[in-house]
This record gives sequence, structure tokens and C-alpha cells, in this order.
Amino acid sequence: MILNHNYGRTDKSLCYVDQIVKTFSRVLPGSISEMMPNYGCFTQAWTNYGIVLPIISHIFAINPDASQKKIEITPNIPGKWGKDNLSLKALPVGDNEISMSYRPFQGGKKYTIVSKKVGWKIEFRLKPERGCRYIVNGKSIIPTDSGLILLNKRINNIVILTGGL
Repeated sequence: MILNHNYGRTDKSLCYVDQIVKTFSRVLPGSISEMMPNYGCFTQAWTNYGIVLPIISHIFAINPDASQKKIEITPNIPGKWGKDNLSLKALPVGDNEISMSYRPFQGGKKYTIVSKKVGWKIEFRLKPERGCRYIVNGKSIIPTDSGLILLNKRINNIVILTGGL
């Protein structure tokens, strides 16, 4: 499953997450099974790992370096989820908390990244899309060739307008 994410096959990896979720309450109410499809102990930490790691590290793609007060975010929203509002709230990172949301709308999408504390370096990175306009915290910008956008506020909004601009 992890290799699917590492090689950019987010949609394929999401199939495995869905299989884990389908074991919910089969053996013990309110719990997921240790192994798919339905055997082993009724609950184990590594089954949660199969859901949490892909969502945090690969879909929202929040990769912290708390000792340097630095967070790299490289979201990879699966096609299946691309039309839905998504959010991750109060993720502990060192002595800080990070929240992130994704909201698609007609003609674009919006990411909001909130750091509970100031003084953290946040590197937001997306593959630059041709014909898109990028607005960060109300100002139009041009991302670097690598798609890097440096965020320096506690609350940051990245709006990407599509549709032949």
C-alpha cells in the first residue's frame, strides 16, 4: 500500500484503505480487524497505521521536521476524493498543531493551512498546472518551477483558479 503512494498511485492505495474500513465492526463493534478480510485479533495498531499513514503522509502529505520548526506539505488528493471537502484538524507537530483543509469549487480549489503557533516555516508544494492562476493569502503569485510556495502566516489560504486562465 505504501509503495503505491510513494510512486504516485494514490487512487490504487485508497482501494486498500477502503478494504480496511470495510472490516469495521465485523468482529468487535467500533473496531477494525487486524488482517483483511476478517481474521486475526480483533484490533491492532498496525491496522490503524494502514489508514492513518496514507491519509496524513501521502494524501494530505504533511511531512514535519519539528526540530527545525519546518513542515513540508505536498498534497496528492485522490481523484475519487477530489470533488469533496476534506480536512485534517489539530495534527500534533512538536509543540505545534497543524490543520489543513481542501475545498474544490467550480473553477478551482482552495487549500487552507493553519499553524497554531507562529515562527514555523511551511513549504507548500504542488505540481504547477498550465493555465492556472495561484492566489496566496489574497495575492497573485507565480510558483517556482518545482511548485514551491513558502507560507509565512499562521493562517494561509492557497486558491488555484483553473479553467483556461
